[in-house]
Amino acid sequence: MANPQCENGHTNLANELLEAMIRTPLSDYEHRILLFIIRKTYGYKKTVDWISQQQIVESSGIKKSHVCRTIKKLKDKNIIIKEFKMIGIQKDYEQWKLPKQVTNISYLNRELSKNKLPKQVTPVTQTGNKKLPIQGPTKEKKENTTKYTEDSIEIQLSKLLLEKIKINNPKFKEPSLQQWAKYIFIMIKYDKRDIKDIKDVISFCQSDSFWKAIIQSPFKLKEKFDSLYTRMINTPGWKNEIPNIKLTPEEEAQKERLKQFKEGKLIIDDRPIVST
Repeated sequence: MANPQCENGHTNLANELLEAMIRTPLSDYEHRILLFIIRKTYGYKKTVDWISQQQIVESSGIKKSHVCRTIKKLKDKNIIIKEFKMIGIQKDYEQWKLPKQVTNISYLNRELSKNKLPKQVTPVTQTGNKKLPIQGPTKEKKENTTKYTEDSIEIQLSKLLLEKIKINNPKFKEPSLQQWAKYIFIMIKYDKRDIKDIKDVISFCQSDSFWKAIIQSPFKLKEKFDSLYTRMINTPGWKNEIPNIKLTPEEEAQKERLKQFKEGKLIIDDRPIVST
């Protein structure tokens, strides 16, 4: 007999958001996939998470073609936000784009008495796992065509990781830096990782005898970041073991200004500032 208990795990969801979902007319597939996204995000105290279509297929039993189509519908309605495979709930439900509903009861009764549906209403496909008629390509289209420039922090951090990996393995296969940069972008924007911490962790993991064989891409770096950071800050003398890290032009400028300030050479309004 099933006996679920909150102490064995539960999902925190605002009542206001739950009530908005109750009021929203969605299909069976839309409801089920929306609940799965909530489970994978709010269930783990996140607002977005890396969710693949295969995860949804395995958990819901819905065919992949239907999953792809349903996610697109939810995104078009602005009920979910999606960038690459990062998916989350648009919690500002006032931004959800919903179709207008027919509320004229007498009109509906009149049409039903004629034993036919209004012209605007189209037959609903029965739910289940039967294949739907072909409606065009079901593969996900590339939603983000961002090209990261050579001087972007995403490319610079990708190059740093590649450089450190090649020190340990000179025959490492040349990757797509644009693909690597996407993961770095996600770490900075969604995981809220500090750029300096990412630089330090990259250098640390490739100097550690255990982690250097595991971290072979930004995807693994993203996945194991918390474990890496904890190991790094608890390793005696880890700062001394990290080689010189390349700074961005902005960081170099800040470093130079700080140096001038300490030496009393920084001038503001033609007056030297003398450090105390």
